[in-house]
Amino acid sequence: MGREGRPAVEGAAGIAPHRGLSARLKSRSEAWCARAAHTWSRSSVSAPSLFTCNTMSCPSPARGRSTEPELLEAVALHVQPPRGRFAHRIDTMVSPYREVLPTTLVEDANEDAPLASIVVSGRTGQRGRDGADGAAGSGYGAHGQDGRDAGPAERGQDAGEIRLGLSDTDGLVILSGEQVSANGEQRPIRHSFVSVTSGFIELRALGGTGGHGGHGGVGGNGAGGRSGSDATRWSRGGDGGPGGDGGDGGNATSGADGGSGGAITVEVSDADTPLLMLVDHDVSGGEGGAPGRNGAGGAGGSGGRGGDSYSWTETESYTDSNGDHQTRSTYHSNPGGSRGPSGRQGRSGNARVSNGARGNRGRFEIRVATESGVKSYASRYDLRLVQFRHDSLNQDCVYEPGELARVFGIVVKNVGGMPTPAKDDLQLSLVAKGWVLPEPGELLCPPGLAPNVCHEMAGELTFRIKEFEPTSPGDPLEAEESILHRALLPSVHRAFADYQRLDALKAGAFVVRFPVRTSEVRNLRSLAAGDATRIKFTLVNQSRLALGARSDTKRVVRARIATAADSELDDEHVRFLVDGKEILPSEGWTFDIDVLGAGEEMALELALRVGDDAPEYRRYAGMLTLEIGRLDEPARPKTAQLRALDVRVARPFRTGECDLLLVVNHRTTREEVAAWEALASELAVSMAIWDLSLERHLDLEIPVADGKTLRDLIGRGSIAILDNEIDGSDGPTYPHAFLCPHQALRAAQTGIDIAYFGKGLALEQALVPVQGESVTHEVCRRYWLRFWAKPNARWLARRAAQFSERLAIENPEQRHIVVHRFEPRVISSFLWMKRWRVGTLETRRTLDTAEGALIRVALSDETLHDPAFAISPDATTALLLLLDFDAKLERLRKLGAGDSRDPLTIDRVVDLLLCDLADEVAAVFGAGSRIGRDQLGRLMPRLAALSASQLRAQFGTPLGDSLVRLASGLLFLAQSQIRLVEHIPPVRWTRRSPAVAAHIRDHIDEFLMIAFGAHNLKLMREQVRAGVKGLRFEHKVDGRGRSKPSRRDWALERFRQPLAAQHITSDVEVLTTPAGRVLAEAEYTAISDDKARQTIRRGALQVGAARAHDDLVV
Repeated sequence: MGREGRPAVEGAAGIAPHRGLSARLKSRSEAWCARAAHTWSRSSVSAPSLFTCNTMSCPSPARGRSTEPELLEAVALHVQPPRGRFAHRIDTMVSPYREVLPTTLVEDANEDAPLASIVVSGRTGQRGRDGADGAAGSGYGAHGQDGRDAGPAERGQDAGEIRLGLSDTDGLVILSGEQVSANGEQRPIRHSFVSVTSGFIELRALGGTGGHGGHGGVGGNGAGGRSGSDATRWSRGGDGGPGGDGGDGGNATSGADGGSGGAITVEVSDADTPLLMLVDHDVSGGEGGAPGRNGAGGAGGSGGRGGDSYSWTETESYTDSNGDHQTRSTYHSNPGGSRGPSGRQGRSGNARVSNGARGNRGRFEIRVATESGVKSYASRYDLRLVQFRHDSLNQDCVYEPGELARVFGIVVKNVGGMPTPAKDDLQLSLVAKGWVLPEPGELLCPPGLAPNVCHEMAGELTFRIKEFEPTSPGDPLEAEESILHRALLPSVHRAFADYQRLDALKAGAFVVRFPVRTSEVRNLRSLAAGDATRIKFTLVNQSRLALGARSDTKRVVRARIATAADSELDDEHVRFLVDGKEILPSEGWTFDIDVLGAGEEMALELALRVGDDAPEYRRYAGMLTLEIGRLDEPARPKTAQLRALDVRVARPFRTGECDLLLVVNHRTTREEVAAWEALASELAVSMAIWDLSLERHLDLEIPVADGKTLRDLIGRGSIAILDNEIDGSDGPTYPHAFLCPHQALRAAQTGIDIAYFGKGLALEQALVPVQGESVTHEVCRRYWLRFWAKPNARWLARRAAQFSERLAIENPEQRHIVVHRFEPRVISSFLWMKRWRVGTLETRRTLDTAEGALIRVALSDETLHDPAFAISPDATTALLLLLDFDAKLERLRKLGAGDSRDPLTIDRVVDLLLCDLADEVAAVFGAGSRIGRDQLGRLMPRLAALSASQLRAQFGTPLGDSLVRLASGLLFLAQSQIRLVEHIPPVRWTRRSPAVAAHIRDHIDEFLMIAFGAHNLKLMREQVRAGVKGLRFEHKVDGRGRSKPSRRDWALERFRQPLAAQHITSDVEVLTTPAGRVLAEAEYTAISDDKARQTIRRGALQVGAARAHDDLVV
C-alpha cells in the first residue's frame, strides 16, 4: 500500500488501455514532463517510489523500481500536456495524490478505439446435453431402443457490477472504483489517461446468452423379422416373422433464458460531468438460447421372408384294361409362406420447445456529487437539434456558387435524463461538407440545460457555397446538398451523436443552382450544302429578383454563341445570320439582356447557313455560353452554363437503282462515309446514301421520287443501317426506331436484306409476323369413357409442337410460327361421351429457313464510329451476307474479271457462298422419305443457281482455285450429311439424304464442266476429291484431344464460320428448330403489343421530326 492508503500501481484486471504512442507527442511533452519531474522530486515521496512498472503502464521492459533517468523517460513517453478546460498547471497534479496511477496517452486515436475497457458480462450458458441415439434392435424382430431425452440448457449468467468514479485533475482523467465480475470476484479499478480528442471508456455488463437446447436422440431401427421355414413334402412353408418396431425419438429441450444485465454506477462531481461524454455503456440482457430438435423415430424392421414352396412328383405303375403296363405321374406342391409384417415406424419426439427468453435489462445509474448532495440520474444528458431555418443573404431564393448563406432560428433540446454540464457551454457549429464551407464562428448553448427543455439560440451561423464554373456543355447546375450541424462539448472535445436526425436533416436540404439557366439549343442537325437553320434557345430567370444590367440588382446576363474548338468547319463555310446581317462564327454573336424579370423567360433566335461548297459530312460545332454578373461585382460576368450545338453537312438522297442503301445520320463522320464507300467499291457494289437526319424518315412504302418508294428503288438490293444513338424530336433514340417492324419483315420477304450495325433489335421478335395472312386450325379432343375429364393447355402445347414438326418435315425450306390458343369448350356430348374444342393453332409463315435476310452486327457507338471498322473483315463479311446468292455470284464474277483479282476478297465471297449453301443443305437434309428431282430443284434454288452461273476460270488462277475450293466444300458438305445406315441398301433407296447427295454431285459436275470445260472435267473431279480428302483430314485433326464432333455437325459448323463471330447474327441462326417456332398465346400477344408500340413510337418520331423541320428551316 502507498502512503495515502492507495494500492501500489498495478494494471487493474479487466481494464484494457489503448497503447497508441506518437513521436510528435513525445517532443511536445518534454518541457511539461520536466516540470512534472521537478515537482515530484520536491515532494515528500521520492521519485523512484512513484512507479512500479508493468507492461500496461510503462514502456520499459524492466519491472520493479526505476532509476530517476528511466522515470523521466517513462514520463516523457506516456504523458502529454492536458487540453481544454482541464488544462491546469501540472504542479497541482501531485496533490492530493501521492502515487501515480497507470497512465495511457492517446494521440490521433480512432474514435472506435476504447481508452479503457471494463467488462463484467456474464458467460454463455452451457447448451443442453444431446440425448443418446437408441440402439438398433438385435435379434430377429427385436424392437429398436427409444432415443434418450435431451438435458436442460443452462441459463445465461447474470452480469456483474461496475462502480466507477470519474474525475479530472489538470487534464488527467482518473478512473477509480470497483468491479464485481459475474462470478462475484471483486477487483479495484485504478487507471488514468490524459484527456484526448477521441476514444471512449467502454463499460459492459451484458447478460450471458442462454444455452441452446439439446437435441433429442434418434430412435433405433427395428430388426428384421425371422425368415419362415421352407415347405416340405409334409408341410407348407412358414410365414416370416414380424419386423421389430422402431424406437421412439427422444424429446428436445428448449433454449435457456439469457442472463440479466448487470449494474453500472458512474460517480462524478458536478464539475466533472463533461467526462460522462467519454462513457459508452451497455447493460442489455443476454439473448435466449435456440431450441433443440426432437429426435426422429427409428425405422421399423422389415418383415421376415416367407419360406419357399416345395413341389414333387409321384409316379405309379398300373395295368390298363388291355392288360398293358402303364405309368402315371401326379404333381404335388406345398405353398411357401408369406412375408411377415414390417415393424411400426417409431414416433418422433413430441416436446414443445421454444427459444429462451431474453434476459432482463440491467441498471445504469449516474450519481453526481453537488454542493446540495448526491443526485441520481438514469441516463446522461443528450442534445438534439429540433429545428432551424436558412436562406441566402440576398434573399433571391437561389443558393448559387460563391454565395454567403445564413442559418438562424436554431432550436435545441436536451433529450437526455440529466442537465447538461453546469459550467460548460455547448458549442454549436456547421460541418464542412460538399458545397458547404462554414465561415468562422459558432454559437454557445448556455450550460445547465434541464432535461426535456428546448432553447432557441440567439444569433446565426453562416457558410459560403463552394465556387463553380462549368467546363463542358450540359444541363444547368442542379446539385442537391444538405446543411449538417454539430454540437460539441469543448472541454472533452466530444460531439453529440445523433444530434441532427429525421426532420432536422430534411430541414437542411437545399439545391445549388445559378439564378439563370438556358434551355437546350434547338436547330436542324443535318443540312444540305447551301441550306440554313434557325438556332433557338430560351433563357429562364429562376430567382425572385430581376436580373440584367438595367435591373435593380445590376447583374449582367449575357448569351454568346461562337465556334467551338472541335469544329470541323470554320468561317469559310459557315455564317451566322442576325437581322439580315452576316456574322463570322469565329467572332461570335453576343446578346446582353437589359432586364429579365423574376421567373420570366426570354426566347432568343438567330440563323446559321452553310456554304454551297461546304464539304459533305463535316461538322460545325458551336458553343452557347451563358454568363451572369458576380455577386460582389455585378458588372463582371462569370460563366453559369454551357450548351453545345452542332450541324453536319449531309448528302441529299440521289434517286436511282443501287445494290446497297447506307442509312447514316447526323453523328456519321466524313471518315466513316469514305470508309464505307471504299468497301463498296472493293466489293463492286453500287451504294447510295440515305441521311436519316436530313430526310427525317425511313419509311420504305411512301413515295420519295417520281412516285417510287424506297422499296421500289432498292429492288432486290440491301439496306445497311448505322444504328448509333441520335437526337430525336423528344430525346435520344436510335435509327432502327424509324423503320416499321412490319415493313422490315415484308421487305425481307420480298428479297431486300437489312443489316443493323450498332444497337439493332432482337431478331427473334422481328421474325414473328403479326400482320398478313394466317391459317387457323381448330383442335378437338374426344373423351369416350372419362366423362369427367377436361383438356389442359399442356396437351394443346404438345399438339402445337407436333404440328410444327410436321410442317418442318413437309416444307423443310420454310419456317412457320405456330401460335396455340387454349379456349376449351364442349361442342357435343352423348351419354357419357364428350367432344371438346380444345383451342386453335394459328400458323404464320415467316422468312424461309435459309433466307439470311436480317442481320444484326452488335457494336458499341465508339466502334461503329471508328472508320477502321468499315474496312474490317467483320464489316466485309456482314456486307457480303446482305447480298443474295445471285448477287454474291455476280460479285465473284466481277472480282475474278477485275485487274486486281485480290485472292483474299475472292476467298471471302466463296466462304459466304458456302455459308448460304450450308443453310440450304441443312434445311433439305434430314429424316424423311425419298423425294424426286423436281421437288429437289424447288427446295434447292441456290444449288441450281450455282450450276447455272456460267462462271468460268482457268485452273491455277486465284478464281480457279477458289471455284475448286467451292466445289470441294459443297461435295464434302453433301457427303457428311449421309448417316452410315443410309449407305446400306435398301435404306439408301428409300431415304432422302442419299438422293439429295446424288443431286448435289450432278450439279457439281455441271458447274465444273461449265467453269473449266468438258475436256478438264476428269481433272477437276480429281482436284475436288483431293479437296474433300483435305477436309476429312481437317475434321480428324480438329477432333483430337477432345470429344470428336460428328462429321455432319462439324461440316455445318465449318461452313457457317462467317456467322461464328459473337456480334454477327443472321436470321438463319434463330428459330432454327420446330419447337422454337411455337408460341403460347400470351407470348405472341406480348410480341404483337411490342410491335404496336414500336409502330406508334415510329409515327411520333416522324411527326416530331417534320414539325421540328417546319419550325427551324429557313
